[in-house]
Amino acid sequence: MSDRQPGLPNVLLIDDEPVNMDLMERFLGKGYNFVRASDGEEGVARAKNDKFDLVITDNQMPKMNGVAVVKELKGVVPVIMVTASPAEADREMRKENLTVPVFSRPFESLEPFQKKVAEMTKNRPR
Repeated sequence: MSDRQPGLPNVLLIDDEPVNMDLMERFLGKGYNFVRASDGEEGVARAKNDKFDLVITDNQMPKMNGVAVVKELKGVVPVIMVTASPAEADREMRKENLTVPVFSRPFESLEPFQKKVAEMTKNRPR
């Protein structure tokens, strides 16, 4: 993350589909420093080895799904899940006694997602 802009929140995007990460960056705008990971294992390793204000993860990915990512990062960094299968993700997280915001993709409206990201990164120490 050597090219990050000071003062901006650092957001790790975890998704096996690059187009989804492109969309997240476009939806959230220039007010964040983005780093990408192409699967859950890579994302967890990056999150544990660098300083992030927020992780945004997909659920359905190879190697490690989003629920496993949430479990691994509990207490390390806040996480938001964006997935095409929110009911499945909620069900899996309840089994593991995990709670994070889950947003359905495609978005019906971007505003709730954008507000939640801003809220979760607002007062994080940098």
